[in-house]
Amino acid sequence: MGHYVRKKQGRQRSLSEALSEAEDEHYLDCPDADLITRSAALLLDAMLLFLVVTAMDRVSRAMGILFVQRSSSEQMELTLRVVSLAVKIMVYYVIDIWAVFRWGGSFAKILLGLRVIDRETGGRLTFSQTLVREVFGKILLGVGTLGIGWAVAAFRADRLALQDLVSRSVVKKVRQAT
Repeated sequence: MGHYVRKKQGRQRSLSEALSEAEDEHYLDCPDADLITRSAALLLDAMLLFLVVTAMDRVSRAMGILFVQRSSSEQMELTLRVVSLAVKIMVYYVIDIWAVFRWGGSFAKILLGLRVIDRETGGRLTFSQTLVREVFGKILLGVGTLGIGWAVAAFRADRLALQDLVSRSVVKKVRQAT
């Protein structure tokens, strides 16, 4: 399992700090998530993205926000639709990045009992680690390389994808999915 490095004992720790340290240690001892569960989380996240973007589209149309009017130029209409879709996906993605930083996983990962943690400490990822993992790792290495970033996990013994390697993170199964 992971190797736990105890924090320096210079002052009296609060109960919150002691519980956080115990949680970090527990997460390091949890098994790494298997590829099937991680793939299921990716699929659930994609479905959630579709639902959120569709709902945002419906609400924006109803309110007249970002509504693309019929224009004389089909190219302009297409451009506005693409920009509108990109904005909606970015809004969802910002929320997703915040969830990974705040709670240790996307909504689907949390639902399936998975957590993204720092490989060395067992704690939550720092904000910079989260950005590297979610933006650089997933978008550039995952989507930008047509999934090669994720496929790497299938061929590695430790099942780490490229986004895990670049951000020093690991996905752990912390509880059984309900």
